[in-house]
Amino acid sequence: KKRGKWRTFICAETSIIKHCAMPGSEENIGWRPTKQAKYGVVIYPYMYQKPYPYLKLHFGDVVQILEENGGWYRGFSLHEKQNKGIFPASHIRLKECSVENPGAEESVIPKEDSMVQEIAEVLREWSVMWKKLYAEGKRRQFQDITQLMRELLDKRRQIMSKSLPRDELKELKQAVGAKIDYGNRTLSMDIVPRDDCGTAINPKIAGIMQLYKLIKSCSITAANDRAAGNRQSYLGGVVIPGPSKREEHHLIIKFEALVLPINEPCELFFFLYDARVTRMLSERYMIALSQYCLPRNQDKINQCYAVFTDLDSADLNNKELYLVCQIVRVGHDLDGKKTATAVRKPHGVAVYPVNTLFNPPIDEEKDIQLEVYTCNPVDYCRLQDMIIKKQGGNPPDKGTGVFISLRPLIGSLGKVKEENPLLFRTKYTVECHKLGFPDIIRPSDVRHDVYLTLVRGQYSRGTKRADKNVCVDVEVVDEDGKPIENCIVAGIGEDPVTVYSSLVIYHFANPCFNETVKLSITPELMKKAKVKFSFYHRTTITSSKITKSDPFAFSQLKLMKEDDTTIEDGEHELYVYNYKEYKKVHNLSPIPTVLDNFTPGPPQELLSPKDNFFVRTQISSTKLTQNAALHALLHWRQAKDTAIPKILTDIIKVPGDEIVKFLADTFNALFAIMEEHVASCGDSVFEALVVMISLLAVEKYENFRPVLDAYCDRLFEAASVHQHLVTKMKDVFEQVMLVDGTRKMKQDTIQKTSKAAEFLFKFIMKSRTLHEQATRGKANEQFKLSVIDLLHTAGAMLKVECPENELITPRVQAQTLQSFPQTIPLFLPVMGFKAMGEVVAEFLFNMKEAKLRIYKSVFVTSVIGSELFKHSDSCVIILPAVLKHLRYHIIQRDDQQEKSLESLGSILVHLHDVPQEATVDYEVNLVVKEMLQALLDYFNSVVRVSKTDKMATTLGLCVSVLMALFELMLPKHYKELRQSLNTARKLEEFIECTFGVFTELLTLSVYAPDWSILRLQQNLVTLQTTTQISQILVEDFLGGNISDLVFNPNLWESFFHLAVTFTCQDPLQLEPMNKVRRNKVLDCYGDMRVAMNALMVAKWKSLGPYHQARYVPSLIGPFLKVSLVPHPSIRKTTIPLFFDMMENEMKYRHSLHQMETEMI
Repeated sequence: KKRGKWRTFICAETSIIKHCAMPGSEENIGWRPTKQAKYGVVIYPYMYQKPYPYLKLHFGDVVQILEENGGWYRGFSLHEKQNKGIFPASHIRLKECSVENPGAEESVIPKEDSMVQEIAEVLREWSVMWKKLYAEGKRRQFQDITQLMRELLDKRRQIMSKSLPRDELKELKQAVGAKIDYGNRTLSMDIVPRDDCGTAINPKIAGIMQLYKLIKSCSITAANDRAAGNRQSYLGGVVIPGPSKREEHHLIIKFEALVLPINEPCELFFFLYDARVTRMLSERYMIALSQYCLPRNQDKINQCYAVFTDLDSADLNNKELYLVCQIVRVGHDLDGKKTATAVRKPHGVAVYPVNTLFNPPIDEEKDIQLEVYTCNPVDYCRLQDMIIKKQGGNPPDKGTGVFISLRPLIGSLGKVKEENPLLFRTKYTVECHKLGFPDIIRPSDVRHDVYLTLVRGQYSRGTKRADKNVCVDVEVVDEDGKPIENCIVAGIGEDPVTVYSSLVIYHFANPCFNETVKLSITPELMKKAKVKFSFYHRTTITSSKITKSDPFAFSQLKLMKEDDTTIEDGEHELYVYNYKEYKKVHNLSPIPTVLDNFTPGPPQELLSPKDNFFVRTQISSTKLTQNAALHALLHWRQAKDTAIPKILTDIIKVPGDEIVKFLADTFNALFAIMEEHVASCGDSVFEALVVMISLLAVEKYENFRPVLDAYCDRLFEAASVHQHLVTKMKDVFEQVMLVDGTRKMKQDTIQKTSKAAEFLFKFIMKSRTLHEQATRGKANEQFKLSVIDLLHTAGAMLKVECPENELITPRVQAQTLQSFPQTIPLFLPVMGFKAMGEVVAEFLFNMKEAKLRIYKSVFVTSVIGSELFKHSDSCVIILPAVLKHLRYHIIQRDDQQEKSLESLGSILVHLHDVPQEATVDYEVNLVVKEMLQALLDYFNSVVRVSKTDKMATTLGLCVSVLMALFELMLPKHYKELRQSLNTARKLEEFIECTFGVFTELLTLSVYAPDWSILRLQQNLVTLQTTTQISQILVEDFLGGNISDLVFNPNLWESFFHLAVTFTCQDPLQLEPMNKVRRNKVLDCYGDMRVAMNALMVAKWKSLGPYHQARYVPSLIGPFLKVSLVPHPSIRKTTIPLFFDMMENEMKYRHSLHQMETEMI
């Protein structure tokens, strides 16, 4: 309804009335270009019925604003740029943007997060297909997409809030990208390449090769998801990865309640148990409860948490790994009879399989009721095995048990603490470590844990009529026999005690305890302390006279030997001394403790001959060792100089399990000996070093490599060993070159040196850095020359040929190629990029193409990915040597062809990513010269073979590499290529081969159906390359209108067939696409059919009448096919070509017979 100069608009969706001044009213001040209002989103639909100049707008449309006039804007929707019109300003929500090329051809770039834009586009595209799913009755897919769309809207709001920390924002974007990709796969849409942050990649900026790598990675992930059925991991939360072999895993337990009719205080012990070896795997988590089944410390109520740490891959895959809960009663009652003192009695056991929590891992707490089984106290020590094997145990009563919650945690413990701050803020959350060292030991892991297990015993009746109620009291005493206070930890979570009392079994002579405690004593105290075991009979006779009885026997255990090494891990039988007899002669010299065959035993009258006692020890310490040879090395300064050679000889024989726990101290000792005794012991130290380092090449110890890396970076202090190490390594390389049996060095030393080469180089450079700091740069040039000489010797060693039965030389050559790339960053500060590039090039030129192919491919891949290759000074030196080997493998079609194509692709990615201000003309020309024809030939050979052939699997990679190379070529590179093909015949063969490959590519299904982005980029490169080569056609193979001297009809016909095939291919037909997808293609690439058609028409015109007549009737069918493409512009430009044909046939053949026949 009109009211003067105002028009009223009513928005049905919001019931809000908006008023806008009409153009031509008093508020109209004339149309003028906008300054701030450039970009916005439609918040109210505008459905004005009249045509132009009014623009119809839908809710959510994105518009670009060109001009403004009062309350009106003039512009267009970004989804239909060709339609411009005016619309009310009140219907638009303006957004920040930047403007490129201000003026008539300006374009806007939104400043909002790219992920926010992508979510909006995705939701708009999904909405159309979402409705189709409902209409087609695909209910499950419809529900999945519905849930995904809601979650994406929620994530979009979180991103737009700009309140998230950087790390959380990155994780959120990664999760959003994963959800979008899952939705696209569900709807059979295209794969979207993404970077590490989850952001979609601009295909025109990334380049073909980078796109291929990203899309292939996404495709592999999608295939794995389909195989694993990971549907739920994308719905309702962040993607949950499965267990990783290299990640750390932990298990958190929360005690909720104990529901059992016990009616006396009790103790709960939780621990991990490996049923395969019937051995406890972790420390015990202990909760002391009152008679009311509540924690004795009331502050712990609802706060009883424990984290079992350091679970490795073997634990996760162990189906026999259980969480065991043991319940022990504490009271003055034993088998229904009163006791003078409180005793600990077995009650019951519960077990739960841990494997079910990690395969697949759950992401939330799981509430569990543990059923408690009981048995005869005599069988209590093996009750958990009986329950697991279902071979015994009294079943529990209904509704009783231990109630807990469990949750697996993934990642380093520090990260877990950061992600769960509420869990770890309470002081009652404790950590329970594994009894031994985990698979992954970090440099910061410092432990000194002594675990003692009471295994079993056998005790005679003595003067009693029945077997004794044996209780073992454990305490740690110093050298004077005084107890060390509070050093025994019965279980993590409760306070340590001075005396620990074992379980008591009524009238049983052969008790099996299987109780493990932790001794919390320092290494200094441990050298003087010993563990005392006192054996008591807990009588059931209550009398005021019986308050505290003396033990009937005792045993002792020294934890350290005379040579300052610890007692070995394992089971030990101890001497059991008669307490009364020993008390009579207590002033005797120290008594033996462990029963063995090497030390004389004590007098027999002091022993209880019919009694025995067994314990088991396990010491997890990075401060003390059980090996005498290792101890001697760590304390080498206390030994005489003449004893050092023997120490170095013995250290080589030390087991690796012991060495890796003391890596830093071991290397400190070896380097200190080398510095002080280089003349007498330098060679022995070098041999010990290579043995220690080569140990880390074994798969069992490969996790310790970061420990040695950290040592080299932070703790290494030997500033004068570099020269000796350089000399010894040069000697090794020279010995390798002696293949005629004249070597003076052991073969084992040579092999281990090659394995240790990487770290030896690191030690050399680190030592040189420390020496330079100490001497302020003196003798720099001399060291540089010695390093260059060493590297040239290594290069010469790679050139050596050896007999077939010779194994040492090829092994050392392979190890050198494998380890050298990791040392390149260390040599660069000393040698510079150019000199280092010359060394790497020498390595490659000295290697024969067919030699050590696998190791050479690894070497080439590593070099291409290094900083050395990214620097122009070294890249121009290395590139010819690299291309030499890549070209050989691609031509030969051997087992390294795929690796060579991947390496070439990495080179092209590097050249594509070089900043515009830097020039790579030399590199591009070199790659074109060496590889272009080889790639064309390789493509033709692969296409010719059967699809089941192994080579056919590399077709997609080959095409991507070939197109990436054409993508890099500029007009100047085509000019250089044209000059290198110095004869017309070579140039003709190249053009014919290129056009043939392109035409074949357009007809093949090289990529998967959902790789459309890569196909579009390939078409863009095809268009650009065809444009450049067609110019060569005009200049070199056209000639005059009536000349046949240089005109090549076959080449021109190949060009026209390529243009027709390109224009008519299905991937470029925009009409069948939905509106959103069509607009995305047009925005990024335009309509490439129009561009190719324009090129085809232009080249047709350049032929002139005489040459045009040659292609009647051969091109009538192809041109007719183009004219049927449903695009007005293409039809308009193609149809006149038929008139040219008719005119020229009549002119030169005086007939239209061929034209007429072909058209019919």
